[in-house]
Amino acid sequence: MAADYSAHVRADLVKLVANQGALFTCSAYLFARDDIEVARPVLLHAKNLSDTTLL
Repeated sequence: MAADYSAHVRADLVKLVANQGALFTCSAYLFARDDIEVARPVLLHAKNLSDTTLL
């Protein structure tokens, strides 16, 4: 779903998802695997993604 949007729109969405905890775990995981400009907020702030999940 989110992959269909431009990186700019995804970057705006990820800012909302990054701090929402377990509510958006699946979305946070997908954004974390996106381009670094999109992934950065999730990688820095999402507390619901473990190192194991990201590896």
